Amino acid sequence: MTEPRQDSPRIGVVNSVMGEVSGLLVQAGRIEGGVHQHHHAAARATVSFPHRAGPLPLRAASFQRRALSGSLAPLVDTIVLSGMGGTGKTQLAAEYAERAWTAGEVDLLVWVSAGTRDAVISGYARVAADVTGVEDARPDDGARRFLDWLASTSMRWLVVLDDVRIPADLVELWPASSTTGQVVVTTRRRDAALQTQGRVVEVEPFTSAEAEAYLASVVEGRRHLLDGGIDLITALGCLPLALAQAATYMLDRELSCTAYMKRLADHRVRLATVLPEREALPDAHQATVAATWSLSIELADRLAPAGLASPLLDVAALLSPDGIPVDLFSTPSVVSYLGEQAGWAVNGQDVQDGLRCLHRVSLAVLDGPVVRVHGLVQRAARDDVAPDKLPTLARVAADGLLHLWPDLVRNSPLTQVLRANADSLATNCDDHLWHDGAHEVLFRAASSLGATGMVTSAVSRFRLLHSAANHRLGPDHADTLATRSEAAHWQGEAGDSTGAVRALTELLSDRTRVLGPDHPDALTTRNDLAHWQARAGNVHDAIRTAQELVLDQTRLLGADAHATLVTRANLTTWLRHTDQATHVPDTFDDLLDDLLRVLGADHELTLKTQANHAITLAESDDPSLAIPLFDELLPNLVRVLGPDHPTALDGQLAAAAARGQAGDPAGAAAGFEDLLADHLRVLGPDHPKTLMTRHNIAHWTAEAGDPAEATQALDYLLPDMLRVLGADHPYTLASRYALATVRGQAGDPNGAIAAFEELLHDQKRVFGADHPQTLDIRGTIALWRKETGDLPGAIATLETLQPDQQRVLGPEHPTTLITREAIDMWRALLG
Repeated sequence: MTEPRQDSPRIGVVNSVMGEVSGLLVQAGRIEGGVHQHHHAAARATVSFPHRAGPLPLRAASFQRRALSGSLAPLVDTIVLSGMGGTGKTQLAAEYAERAWTAGEVDLLVWVSAGTRDAVISGYARVAADVTGVEDARPDDGARRFLDWLASTSMRWLVVLDDVRIPADLVELWPASSTTGQVVVTTRRRDAALQTQGRVVEVEPFTSAEAEAYLASVVEGRRHLLDGGIDLITALGCLPLALAQAATYMLDRELSCTAYMKRLADHRVRLATVLPEREALPDAHQATVAATWSLSIELADRLAPAGLASPLLDVAALLSPDGIPVDLFSTPSVVSYLGEQAGWAVNGQDVQDGLRCLHRVSLAVLDGPVVRVHGLVQRAARDDVAPDKLPTLARVAADGLLHLWPDLVRNSPLTQVLRANADSLATNCDDHLWHDGAHEVLFRAASSLGATGMVTSAVSRFRLLHSAANHRLGPDHADTLATRSEAAHWQGEAGDSTGAVRALTELLSDRTRVLGPDHPDALTTRNDLAHWQARAGNVHDAIRTAQELVLDQTRLLGADAHATLVTRANLTTWLRHTDQATHVPDTFDDLLDDLLRVLGADHELTLKTQANHAITLAESDDPSLAIPLFDELLPNLVRVLGPDHPTALDGQLAAAAARGQAGDPAGAAAGFEDLLADHLRVLGPDHPKTLMTRHNIAHWTAEAGDPAEATQALDYLLPDMLRVLGADHPYTLASRYALATVRGQAGDPNGAIAAFEELLHDQKRVFGADHPQTLDIRGTIALWRKETGDLPGAIATLETLQPDQQRVLGPEHPTTLITREAIDMWRALLG
């Protein structure tokens, strides 16, 4: 059959059928150099057109048509479908070619398996003999003849080069640009050389919807197997190859997705054991998922710097598939490991080049500050790590994460990424992070939960760590005891200060028994116990614990030791809540002199102590004295610690509160508004401190004369408090206190009394009858009873309250004295 006339209409290989592949207009590069002579060519008959050469892969069962990103551009010469192994590039190319052929849009369809340069040349040579009638003795000549024919023909043609492994294999083998022809390439590579030839389109895994449709189609008639399908799709990362092989495994064994997930989630077994046997692979697959990426790894290791891709992937395989910090691979522990594996001194540039190698063969994606590796690629890579090498590799990764962890934890993307990677490392290598004790990264990840506001999660995490430590190390190991200490701390931060006191009391007994009463850990536990005794309202117990501790610290560590000074600073703070408050100024002056002498004016403890002194003045009879102290202190906090440091933010909070206590509620509200912006930026909207700042804004707004706006703000706040912290957290109870108060200020004293009585019941249940806040609520109820005109009821309430205040707070405590004076005044009003 002769070729079409030159003046016949030229229809490009672009139409509605091509709409499945997208946005792809790039001029193909031309072959350079002269035309080779053909040696010993033999004549033969030409084929008839339309003609297809090379067997196309069979269409996969339950094939899912996918629209790739972008839109198809007209007259696209070269499309490069790039992506990791298993995304379905070959199937997409085959479907595209088959539909173009079926629609009669091409006169010549050529499919070439392009794994090697020789395979491309021989494929071209075979087609050259078909279309020109000349069979060359040398395949190179035949390939040249075919390229020349493509460049000159007016026929419509489509050439698919499937699975190009090395872009250099196609040097001088790219078909020339043509208005009637098109080249489609599938490859795992992302090299720049491919981008110069055509538009490179990244073939991603299925979307969730596509994956769901695929699974539903595969198990048609056995719909019960779809139970847990969403979880399986997520676990397999929507990877088409993995879904096909998992579905085959499930169907062969009559397993539901949930049942299959249980097997897949067992990290003790290799990935290959939960995939079909080679002879049972679906859709003519040549390899299991577990073996699919071995070729890519080999290709990456050949790229310069040679041999570095594999150990980089080994490290990445232990970490989070959602993103690993690029900087982790340049930390000292990882660089040292890479050098040992490569056999030469690896530097930072080598690391970056090695990561690019993984990116070029689609084993990883470099996405700004993170590296992403598909979860199944990680699983397959972990399976190939020698068992005796895994403990070292786990500690290398853990040391790298710890090196990156900032000293000042904030709710930043870096903190979130580091925590996710620490969690993945613990999941994949848990046993290897407990060699001679718990690796510090386990503690750091758990503490960061609490530091970023997820206090209940921190409690749960440390309790899990305690269980693991108890099992691996025994109940008396230092790390086992440390997990109990951390769990108790975050239990208190989660609102259960009484539970924290109980847990620390038990811990102190065990640490004293195991380590001795003078061990630093035992002393630390006593300091923590005093802290939570005060937070639980047992101020006298806290003072007694701290006073005894100071004596022992002075004896063991010295009067100028940091730990001794910390306890003294706490002691001065707690004394202001008792009838010894009048002695606090002298105590503070002595302490500050020692802090300045030992630590200096810019030490954090010195600055904190000055802030606590200013807070004491703000709560005194003349709170205005605190304002100049805060005005002087805040710039120093920012200068020394930085504007985002917790102590600097706490100082800003205390300064705003002091303005309100000094008679400027509007200024206090404005100060808290400024602080809220910082808390949202640094801590996030759900951090307890952020929520409490919103509470303070509402409180001072009401004090400034706008209870209606305050009520609205608290109505918005309370659901967030309940969602994040729970009903029994002190901050939630404080917001209910504020809401009851503004209800009374808005003209509903009976509603205020009802709300306070309901709050009192919960306050007693959570913190006990003797907690200072419980006593305060009882006094507040008396005040609102007086506002309703029930003066006898108000007096009776205070008369019942006064003995408890004397017993708990002391007869000379300011609050006790206020109650006594109120009783006398109200009795006088009754006559």
